[in-house]
Amino acid sequence: MKKSNSDNPPAPEIYAAALRSIPLTDSQMIMMEYHLNAENQTTTASNLANAAGFNGRRGTNLWYGNLGKLIGNAVGFDFDHYERQPETPIYVSSICYDVAPDSDGHLPLAMRPEFAEALRQLGWFSGNSRPRRGPSVEDYRKALEARSTTENEMAMLRHHYLAPDHTTTATQLAEAAGFKNHGGTNLQYGKLAKQIGQAIGFTFDVYESNPETPLYISSLCIETESTTGQEILLVMRPEVVEALRLLGWFNAHD
Repeated sequence: MKKSNSDNPPAPEIYAAALRSIPLTDSQMIMMEYHLNAENQTTTASNLANAAGFNGRRGTNLWYGNLGKLIGNAVGFDFDHYERQPETPIYVSSICYDVAPDSDGHLPLAMRPEFAEALRQLGWFSGNSRPRRGPSVEDYRKALEARSTTENEMAMLRHHYLAPDHTTTATQLAEAAGFKNHGGTNLQYGKLAKQIGQAIGFTFDVYESNPETPLYISSLCIETESTTGQEILLVMRPEVVEALRLLGWFNAHD
């Protein structure tokens, strides 16, 4: 990633307006605060992940990247692209850029000054105001506990919760519940996600090809591309993971 779009970045006021409009997760808030308070607003993906409680920088790539995508789309940012994959946007480039490697060979991420100024103006980390927050762990816990979950839905939740990094595919979810293909996931997991999302007031993502159609599964997980170019990966939202842990429905050793 390069600082290729820094010649004409959005003004702090535009970043601030976008931040106010987006429901933010606890993980994203922690990462932003850590990044803002880092020396020269510069840190590494691994440090950001550790700050938010993730094991490895994958958590940064996913959740900080998701934040960058939402912010970038809201402000009309021209995302950088991977040199080896010019068709793939680097979503985090809307809020930060690479600088020279440090003494350990790590590639630090410098927060864009305009984005940092927007955060200072908002005053979220000084107690002056509160951001728009997405559903909390407690919201998810109550919604899950109150619902009469079917055996198929429980099988899918269990598989997703126990999967490495809580990451799986629609096909694997279907197989876990005894369905022949991912159509079962779209129907059963989608129904569960729709009802949970409606219960907690979730703002569903929409299909890029059909923006009038809600992507119901987005209340439980987010989609990310596989590094092998195969089926899209589904990553369970951290709030859902923690809600299921508190409910104690599944045992990782079963």
